[in-house]
Amino acid sequence: MTKGALATGLGIALLIGGGSTLAVWNVEATAHAGTITSGNMTLKAGTGTWENAAGTDVVLSTYKVVPGDKLTLTQPVEVTLEGDLMEAELTVDDVAGVATKIGGGKKAVDSFLEIEKPELFKDGKEFPEPLTPATDGKFTAKVTVTLPEETEKLDGANLSTNLSGITFRLVQQSISNQQPSN
Repeated sequence: MTKGALATGLGIALLIGGGSTLAVWNVEATAHAGTITSGNMTLKAGTGTWENAAGTDVVLSTYKVVPGDKLTLTQPVEVTLEGDLMEAELTVDDVAGVATKIGGGKKAVDSFLEIEKPELFKDGKEFPEPLTPATDGKFTAKVTVTLPEETEKLDGANLSTNLSGITFRLVQQSISNQQPSN
């Protein structure tokens, strides 16, 4: 009897020590939750045109900008947004071009160009952001690049900058910033 009790106690100790449980049951069932699909966004840019502060069309390769001049890029863009809570904003990155010294001046012209956030137009009317899947489509973006009037001596004189480095960026807005609908 002692040997039987000892063997039973040893068996129970091995079960408990081995990580198995004696009194806990569990059961599983697969949820019938369905399939989730993520959204997407695309941005396409067409060929843009430039005009100066006087409203005259210019060809950048032959135009000589001076301090105080504003050049405006009018650029067709196409936005596609997919997502139930998708909201996005169109921004523009600074010039990624490289100034090439072709004469005097101390600082590269692109080191003090000011590039404004693009304005969006749809069907000739200014379009408010954020963009949503219900409002996506074809737009005209206008970006203004200014060479400030305040320069030191001849900073930026006789230099060139490739404005092809301007990059449009479509940025999803955080869902936590969206206002709840009533």
